[in-house]
Amino acid sequence: MIVGGDSAGGGLAASLGVLSQAGLAPKIDSLVLLSPWLDVTVSAPAYASNAATDPLFSKESADIAAELYLQGFDPRHPLASPLLAELDSFPPTLISVGTGEVLVDDSLRFHEKLLALGSQVELSAIDGMEHVAVVRGPEHTGSAETYEVIASFIDRIIAG
Repeated sequence: MIVGGDSAGGGLAASLGVLSQAGLAPKIDSLVLLSPWLDVTVSAPAYASNAATDPLFSKESADIAAELYLQGFDPRHPLASPLLAELDSFPPTLISVGTGEVLVDDSLRFHEKLLALGSQVELSAIDGMEHVAVVRGPEHTGSAETYEVIASFIDRIIAG
């Protein structure tokens, strides 16, 4: 089973990976995370440093979305913020993100954490690509490249 998601859906997919590795959900063979929101504490430096280059998501909108999503739940809980989870047996993962997104730090930190644990993880960080470009249409910068990276990753997973 390959699970994927974009933006907040990428965070939810990663949370399923956390549950799966703990034996609390069906086995997930791999994850495809597109511009994933992996830390709902909304504390990453990229919210400020990439504010001018991310027209679709901002710290203000993230704060509002996190409050609506969490409804008082702890943002540091590993199922709310999978970046903060124990990831010692996490499924093979592809992460795609634009380097100018406010969520780029989430992706970079998740990638680094999985690498440090010896997990199979790939990162595709594309300059000039906007938030979830591949989902929004082929005309967006990085969209075609991301599609190819996803297809290649899934082919390798299926081939075993």
